[in-house]
Amino acid sequence: MAFPEIRASSQKNTLFLTTVDARTVATIAGVKVGTLNAWAQRGLVRGLELGPSGRRRNIDIETAVRIGVIAALVRFGLSADVAAAIAWHADPFHGRLLCALAPREGWETGFVLLHDDAGVPEVLQKMLPGPPAVYVVINVASIEERMTKADELSQAGGKQLT
Repeated sequence: MAFPEIRASSQKNTLFLTTVDARTVATIAGVKVGTLNAWAQRGLVRGLELGPSGRRRNIDIETAVRIGVIAALVRFGLSADVAAAIAWHADPFHGRLLCALAPREGWETGFVLLHDDAGVPEVLQKMLPGPPAVYVVINVASIEERMTKADELSQAGGKQLT
């Protein structure tokens, strides 16, 4: 499924080499670990290696942020497949991800990466051939902040969020 997109340059050029455990990522994303594992088994979480059951799985911050975006879009009402496609086409280090559902059958869902909430109405008019009936703005910066904080807590003392 192809998505129309408008990209803005990222203001963050941070490379994360640290990881967060899967249980913490699932907790922050608001999903059960079993759901996260099911997404991984279905190939929706690219870059997440499947390992032996019961072993700790560490996830890099970029993947963790995208998992958070997938979870947010699923809560919004998109299928996990569509949410994953949108999340993996997006740069998780922009401030916002705007997702608009197509107003009519046969039109595609669109998304735009933004640094803030300014100009959302104008962007929506440019995204689709007509104004969307439903759209959501995901605060990706907030998801990134929570994942990074969890990583820092984990690195500082081996603590996990529960």
